Amino acid sequence: MRAGVELSNSEFPDDELRREQEFIDGLYARVDVLRGDAEVSVTDALAQGNTPMQARLERDILVAERSGLLAALNAVDGSLCFGRIDLASGDTHHIGRIGLRADDADRTPVLIDWRADVARPFYLATGHTPMGLRRRRHISTEGRRVTALHDEILDLGDETRTGHEDPTGDAVLLAALNSARTGRMGDIVRTIQADQDRIIRAPHRGVLVVEGGPGTGKTAVALHRA
Repeated sequence: MRAGVELSNSEFPDDELRREQEFIDGLYARVDVLRGDAEVSVTDALAQGNTPMQARLERDILVAERSGLLAALNAVDGSLCFGRIDLASGDTHHIGRIGLRADDADRTPVLIDWRADVARPFYLATGHTPMGLRRRRHISTEGRRVTALHDEILDLGDETRTGHEDPTGDAVLLAALNSARTGRMGDIVRTIQADQDRIIRAPHRGVLVVEGGPGTGKTAVALHRA
């Protein structure tokens, strides 16, 4: 359970949703550019005629690399960004299924891969151990449209909180648990719990035994460790 304060979607002013939508629109614009560049690279490489062995090897490496990038971009097209962490220092990071960088001279990170160390507080921070966070935001989307925001205020002295306290902070998890069953294993990345995250990131490379009752996410955790 996560201690903190949660703000429901109805308590967000329209401009708050609009700002997140504009940010995510920018992320998808970047994805579209990267996808287009990768598609052109693959097409041009495959169009090459007879070439020396070394050139063919380089071409095959390029095609494999760009095809892998295309697969990754296509896989997240409808669920790219799912969270944001606001640090006490004032910095803000959006968390997603892949990492993205801006097309600028510094290659500024605009989306943090959920597997990166920077993203760990999104899963592990609590009101008792905020890990330098002031706020944790869960962003729900349908396709490319932002549908809901849920904030957990981890700094209980933060003057921006509304006073609508939720001792669990599990609204997003409960929504996922109550969602319709499809018969397929769901994507747990946006609802990974602290204990699951510790197992996924455990440094042990040998056999790791995970115990738990039915429906506790053992298989999903194992797949995300793979």
